[in-house]
Amino acid sequence: TTKPDSCKKPPTSNSWALIEIFKLMGSILVDSDEAEKSISNTEGKAEGLGNKLLSGIGTAAKWGAGIAAAAGTAAIALGTVAVKSADEFQRSMNQLQASTGATNNEMKQLEEVVKGVYGNNFGENFDDVAKSVELVKQNLKLSGEELQKTTEYAIGFRDTFDVEVNESTRAAKALMDNFGLSSEEAFNLMVQGQQQGLNYSDELIDSISEYSVKFGQAGFDAEDMFNVLKAGADGGAFALDKVGDAFKEMTIKITAGDADEALTKLGFNAEDVARKIASGGEDSSAAFYDIYKAVSAIEDPLERQNTLIEMFGTMAEDMGMDATLSLMNFGDEFNRTINSAERLNEIKYNSFGEALEGIKRQVETNVFIPIGQTILPTLNNFANWFAEKGVPALQSFGDGVMYVFPYIQEGFTVFFNTVTGILDSLINVFLESTGNMGLTWQDFINILSQAWEQYGKPIFDAFSSVFQTISDNSGPILEGLGLLFSTCFDAIKVAWDTIGAPLFDYFISIVKQLADVFNEVFPIIAQIFSGLCDTLNNLWESILKP
Repeated sequence: TTKPDSCKKPPTSNSWALIEIFKLMGSILVDSDEAEKSISNTEGKAEGLGNKLLSGIGTAAKWGAGIAAAAGTAAIALGTVAVKSADEFQRSMNQLQASTGATNNEMKQLEEVVKGVYGNNFGENFDDVAKSVELVKQNLKLSGEELQKTTEYAIGFRDTFDVEVNESTRAAKALMDNFGLSSEEAFNLMVQGQQQGLNYSDELIDSISEYSVKFGQAGFDAEDMFNVLKAGADGGAFALDKVGDAFKEMTIKITAGDADEALTKLGFNAEDVARKIASGGEDSSAAFYDIYKAVSAIEDPLERQNTLIEMFGTMAEDMGMDATLSLMNFGDEFNRTINSAERLNEIKYNSFGEALEGIKRQVETNVFIPIGQTILPTLNNFANWFAEKGVPALQSFGDGVMYVFPYIQEGFTVFFNTVTGILDSLINVFLESTGNMGLTWQDFINILSQAWEQYGKPIFDAFSSVFQTISDNSGPILEGLGLLFSTCFDAIKVAWDTIGAPLFDYFISIVKQLADVFNEVFPIIAQIFSGLCDTLNNLWESILKP
């Protein structure tokens, strides 16, 4: 029988930690999105780690030199990576705040947006993401989650279709302002337009920006505009800009009454047609289709061409009759509600390499940056302190060295000249002495006495003068050296107390926890293998053994 849950042994804290580690590793291998969620939840813990790194007291000496060295190396490595990530992020935020004029409170939200976009694996680096957020915010006036999602759409659009963020958001703004679309709906239609080949003349974005206002004024919705552009492109227009220009010309002529004669010849009430086209929607579409059928029914090619020129002006001649006629027979191939922009990003960045990069960025934004942001203020304080006290000490030491250097140089010059003179004299004396075998002790003493008076005493006096000069001017040197050593000692002590010792203590505790986990797991693994061996042995003895 199965034991009730209450009879089951609860997992120990260490075995539970191991289970969580296995779960995270499994989510990384199977579902990178789930792994990124797991990593995102560690941000608060990482901030606590950063505080612990600065406030702990080093207690790792008892663990031994080998573990201490390994832990110290790991601590320095983590601290270096964390500070580097945090510093790069902060420089990007400084630029973003300077370029947008955001307040400190507004920057808190923008920082989360940038970390969200970067963590979701968009943009090349923090600078690229921050610049993209800046452009989206300035062009579309968005904030919060909508700002983040739209920035991701704009970056995905750029990476896929080679359209810069500033250009795509400018076109999106035209769609939003003239048709009342959301930013997501605007990018949905732009993605659909690119995918259906409307950028064949490299004019889609410019055409959207330029002609949205004309289509909107004529009562058309955004889907109608894209459908008209598609109809003209499929009809053979050599440039998309010509399609938009022809539509603008036609709506102006019809609504202004300049095409009344042509409409009357086709059997229409010109005022009624103008009203329907100006109203937009289904009435406008129906009016265009009715004109299309009436013009298509004209059998004489010359008459049909003249009728189109009366309604479209010279644009009909520029585009050609077939392409012009197709503008009034547009289909229904675009839909703002289809999540084309979201789907584009899912496909564009769906690879193993992108998944690994996404996990790396989640770790960077949710672990390294919080730790680095905790450490950076201390490093900044240290840099300011060194600039205030360390630099003057170094300057004082340098000034002292430069002050006595001429005396030292002069002493060495005198010493070199004197030594060479002595050697020359000794060589001469030696040669003279060996040539006169009747040399007495008194003569030898006299020679030495003469050498001392002539050479030794001047050398002694010269060195005495040099050492006396150095002694008289040693105050600035000793003072500079003392201040320099004191400064360096204080710097090392501050760095160790604020960073080294806490890092050291933290990683030693991690090593201990891992050791406890392994001590908990290895017996379990041993039991599993022991049971497996027993099972195989029983199987062999009872069944397989011949």
